[in-house]
Amino acid sequence: MGLSPIEIIEAWIDIPKAPKHLHKNCRFFFTEKGWKCFGSNVINACKKTKILFKIIKVKEKSVDIFYKDEWQVAIRHRKKYDK
Repeated sequence: MGLSPIEIIEAWIDIPKAPKHLHKNCRFFFTEKGWKCFGSNVINACKKTKILFKIIKVKEKSVDIFYKDEWQVAIRHRKKYDK
């Protein structure tokens, strides 16, 4: 992501850190509670600084969960042959 505007940094600063031992191709998503506490602030900061973003909903049946706390979840999509 490189250098980020201060608004983006301030929106992310309070999100608890996840463990570093996860697969490098895991993607992080907010839980519902995380979205309410942090996600909306991140989106507002992106809008304010004109940084593009995308909101994605993921069904739990289509992913493997590698980490989860009350704010965020780290997932990896299942391979097609693992269904």
